[in-house]
Amino acid sequence: MAPTKRPSIRRLTRGNPKRTVLAALVEVRFADGEALLRTRQPQRRTGAIYIAGYGVECALKARICIDRREQYLDPEFHHHDLRSLARATAVWPLMSQDPDRLARLTYLESQWYVTMRYAARTYRVDEVSTFLRR
Repeated sequence: MAPTKRPSIRRLTRGNPKRTVLAALVEVRFADGEALLRTRQPQRRTGAIYIAGYGVECALKARICIDRREQYLDPEFHHHDLRSLARATAVWPLMSQDPDRLARLTYLESQWYVTMRYAARTYRVDEVSTFLRR
C-alpha cells in the first residue's frame, strides 16, 4: 500500500490557508505541544500550550471550510477568537447545547490566547497535560 500523501503545510493561495493544510496542521500542532512537554524543560511549557491551542484554532478553521464547502479559509475568519470560530461551524447548535463541550471550550479560551507567546509565565506539567487532553 502506497503511503498517503500529506498536503504541503506551506501551500497557501493568496494568503488564505487551504482546508487540507489546516486539517493537517491540527495533528502536527498537537504533536508539537506534546514534544515540547516531553522536553521536561519548564520554559517550554508555555510554548506547548500555545502551539496546541493553535491546533485547536486550525481545527475550527478547517471545520468552517468543510461546512461551507470551501477549499480556502475566507478572510472573515482570519482571527484567533476560538468562540467566534466555533460559532461559525455547523456543529455550533449542537455544541452550544452540550454543557461538557461548552465547558471544554471555555477552559481552552481561559488558558490559550495569541499574546501568550510573549508571556513569561511558566506552567506546571499538570496544567499543560490537562490542556493537551482537552
